Amino acid sequence: MLIWGGYDKRQAICFADGGSYSPGVDAWEPIPATPLLSARKAHAAVWTGEQLLIWGGRNESELLGDGALYDPIKKSWSAIHPVGAPTARYGFSLVWTGRQAIIWGGQNDKSLLADGASYSPETGRWTPISQSGAPSPRYVHTAIWTGSRMLVWGGSQGRGYAGRLGDGAAYDPEADCWEPLPDEDAPCARYSHSAVWTGSRMLIWGGWGCGQNRSGNSLLCQDGALYDPVEQSWESMSMRNAPTPRQGASLVWTSEQALLWGGTQELGHWLGDGASYDPECDRWHEISDEHRLAPRWQHSAVWTGQKLLIWGGEGDRSLADGASYDPEEDS
Repeated sequence: MLIWGGYDKRQAICFADGGSYSPGVDAWEPIPATPLLSARKAHAAVWTGEQLLIWGGRNESELLGDGALYDPIKKSWSAIHPVGAPTARYGFSLVWTGRQAIIWGGQNDKSLLADGASYSPETGRWTPISQSGAPSPRYVHTAIWTGSRMLVWGGSQGRGYAGRLGDGAAYDPEADCWEPLPDEDAPCARYSHSAVWTGSRMLIWGGWGCGQNRSGNSLLCQDGALYDPVEQSWESMSMRNAPTPRQGASLVWTSEQALLWGGTQELGHWLGDGASYDPECDRWHEISDEHRLAPRWQHSAVWTGQKLLIWGGEGDRSLADGASYDPEEDS
């Protein structure tokens, strides 16, 4: 597991360092420093199969529109060429297709964005994404890779409950074209939700936007849906034994089930629990609270092939701890 950058809220500082964690030996090794990347938060990162690709975000004073690649075998950094790169932004989505990284949406200090570009580490080139048929400008949306398409859904236009979005589109990088996702049976509009690809369907769960209170503020969602891009259809998920409503939760796919953990219900009310979801049985199962971590959100979560690794995040303070969870031991 590779961790890099981030923010300490109490000290109000961004980081430009990181570490590599090996679960087999339960040991950390520092990632070497690089002049290619300045300290930042709200950036995005993706694993290419060989390198960690980091791009965008912001620091205490400015937006950032640069990035770099880290090779953990060679323990070396390489620059991402800036020519043709998207404009500086945060709150955007980043997916890896197997050959290229696709950046889309987000916001800068003036407006929301509905553009993006793809980057090939092999050629070192950026290619702009068509804006014809693209979803409307948004941030805190989700995007997942199906194996042939990037599916973008939900998000916010930046006006609280009134700005929530319940639409999306599929992007084909080979044809450089967008196709809208169907509205029929889609979940209600929301933002800051969680999404993951199961191998055949996109799973959406939680977030803000499922109603509003007397003050006009958004209410949390305790529901979700599965989208099948072949059938182009939505199917609702069972709410029986579902986790409590939350936003900003981590969600990973194990090859058999989705693991959802953490998140927040409101400022100062962070969560330290989770659940697994089996789409074949449409069934939720509470994750054991043995060795429970302190409640948190904005943490990192990865699936190793055997275990869920959780690290860092924000709770009653900025956190520098983590734990592993083995679903086989909790079955």
